[in-house]
Amino acid sequence: MAARLYTTLLLLPLTTQALERLDDGDMAAVTGQQGVSIISDYGFEIDSISLTDSDDGGVASMTDIVFGTRVNRKQRVDFEISDERTLYDERYGAGAYDLANGGPAANSRQVLAFFNRDLPYDVTVGALEINNRAVASFGITDFEVNAFSHLTGFTAGLHPDDLSMNVYAYAGGADGRGITFDVEIPKTAQYEQYVEINGVQFIGTVRHIDADPDDPNLAINNAGDDGYNPAWDTNSDGRHTIDDYEGGLVARGMTLDGVAEGMRIGLPTIENGLVAITDFRIGNEEVGYDYLNDIVLKNISLTGGHLILKPDAIAGQSSINIDGQVNTGTGFTYIYRDPNDQLRADISLTKDLTIADMSINTDDVEGYVIGLGEVRGQVFVDNMTMAPNFLTDAERSRVAPLGELTVNLNIANTSYLHITGN
Repeated sequence: MAARLYTTLLLLPLTTQALERLDDGDMAAVTGQQGVSIISDYGFEIDSISLTDSDDGGVASMTDIVFGTRVNRKQRVDFEISDERTLYDERYGAGAYDLANGGPAANSRQVLAFFNRDLPYDVTVGALEINNRAVASFGITDFEVNAFSHLTGFTAGLHPDDLSMNVYAYAGGADGRGITFDVEIPKTAQYEQYVEINGVQFIGTVRHIDADPDDPNLAINNAGDDGYNPAWDTNSDGRHTIDDYEGGLVARGMTLDGVAEGMRIGLPTIENGLVAITDFRIGNEEVGYDYLNDIVLKNISLTGGHLILKPDAIAGQSSINIDGQVNTGTGFTYIYRDPNDQLRADISLTKDLTIADMSINTDDVEGYVIGLGEVRGQVFVDNMTMAPNFLTDAERSRVAPLGELTVNLNIANTSYLHITGN
């Protein structure tokens, strides 16, 4: 696809970094970990990054890229070289490991662990351009690892590792010569995302828990306080705490390998993850914003698979080709919620979703050209319901379903889309 990559770095201001070796007592008091802590703040701007297609002449670029920590906020990352068993014991207590529930064995792997305690990032792109024509601007702002830090009662009892975004790196990969990653995104993480087209912004707040940190009822900590609602107390302990909510996103076993065909990315496994795009709204600073809806993906399960990024098979061509597979059993619960009602449905793959010869190219006339190649799979949509927002989960489970759909997908030279339903 792109033979030449141009980057112009305009500014690298205000970069300060502190690498501190803390003693065990200091580290335990601050983070609950032993090891090294990096505390830094920085900011930089990139004028443009351009991707030029050598054979078709197309150019894709991003301009006015700004990335950095926010004013008076510092990034804090602790890291440790250890083994899985030791890290597990530090988090859950010595001897608390349980092999049946994910605890590591005695001969556990060596691991490089990063505990991202505070990531006050903003990143904005002034313009995405295709063939020198602006398409949109976008950004991620107000990133918070712990957006609930002001509600100490709501998050009481959590280990520091449950309040940070953690990345674990292992030697291995798919064939023993690559790298394996685990990533843990906590329930408390939150950020704003936006896309702006012709001066109009589409904004949403992304969380990993279906709860608003500005909701005063989250501070209710016992049944004697006004505002206590037993329906929110899912574990019946007489308190409103974060343990009463599903949430977080834990991806395990993501791999990265160089193979004969190109670059192989192994998809992770995920169990019961949650992503909530809340307060989706449209407008701008001048006219204000109108609320549209919330979209929540619950019970996210990914059973693995892979993607292979390949060079073009035709000599002289420079597209990126993609093969891949998403394993059967992958699925999630989809919730669309407006101010009054919500639509729910369980969506899952009942056959492997396979991709062959998908391609991405940049053309000087047509812009981005995406070829679907061959895509095959079967999607099952079940338990579709529509009901008012005020129902509890127990009440909602008794609502009569709207029906079900089975979608057989085959995109190829003999493409078809087959949908059956009740």
